[in-house]
Amino acid sequence: MCSVDPRNESTVKSARYGASVQTIADELGVDFDQLKELNGLARKHGYWVANGTKLALPPPQSQQPTDKNHIPVIDVDAASAALDRGAHGKPTENCRRSVFDAIDVGLEKAGKSIRIDRNTPNHYAEESGPKLEAIGFSKIISSADELSTYTPRKGDVVVLQHYKGQGYYKDITNKDGSEKKVWADLPAGHIAMFDGKYWVSDFPQKRGSRIWGGPKFEYNRVGLAVYRP
Repeated sequence: MCSVDPRNESTVKSARYGASVQTIADELGVDFDQLKELNGLARKHGYWVANGTKLALPPPQSQQPTDKNHIPVIDVDAASAALDRGAHGKPTENCRRSVFDAIDVGLEKAGKSIRIDRNTPNHYAEESGPKLEAIGFSKIISSADELSTYTPRKGDVVVLQHYKGQGYYKDITNKDGSEKKVWADLPAGHIAMFDGKYWVSDFPQKRGSRIWGGPKFEYNRVGLAVYRP
């Protein structure tokens, strides 16, 4: 006998973060068939059942840094302004350099002598997480499942992993001197900073997927993380 209606929204929101499916079933007084209905409602409200064994709720907003007295490791106004000034009208495949340049401006304006380390194995945007943490950024979002409770703050940086087939068209010159465009794989991922209004990389991401940087990143639900200065 079901003691709690699994279709009730409050039931979903009362489930404990990280509890096993068996524990949730026991606490709610439901069997596994009824829990499947609960899982469907959970997904509708932005919750997630990982591998059918853990109910992985996005952390509440209160778990994100909210200290009004927190002093960012960079001057976020200077960094955002520098990023906006250097942005192009469309992607140029230089998102990592654009964001790193802006961060260095922010570090300098904040009176810091350190600069972000640009030496990574492939110089890809998706490798930027450890470099951000090394200069004092804190990871506040670890996956897309947590975005429903996330409110961006000026200076936040998102790092996206690549999707299969990510690349661009490049110009090559044939032996006869003619030119053509060929597809080149570039599994680089993506990086962008929030300027207080938009996510900006080497271009302002004003349309569509915004934080994702492009529809293919969102469609493929690539791994992502958000770092706060």
